[in-house]
Amino acid sequence: MSSTVRVSIAIFIGYLVYLVAALLIGVRPDDVGDWVTLLVKGFLVATIAVAAVEWVAKRRARASEPRR
Repeated sequence: MSSTVRVSIAIFIGYLVYLVAALLIGVRPDDVGDWVTLLVKGFLVATIAVAAVEWVAKRRARASEPRR
């Protein structure tokens, strides 16, 4: 799977998980500032998800390399 596809999926899942979790625990954004804060925090969670996905991909690639 290409890196772009992995990153896109990680961003989508990261945002979706964060927004659903925030809404389930009772975060109800009322004004624009609340929505911006929610989106920024979602971006940070998505960034962590991307980092994790890329780390796993590099680890798998290293594991599949032949040993010398």
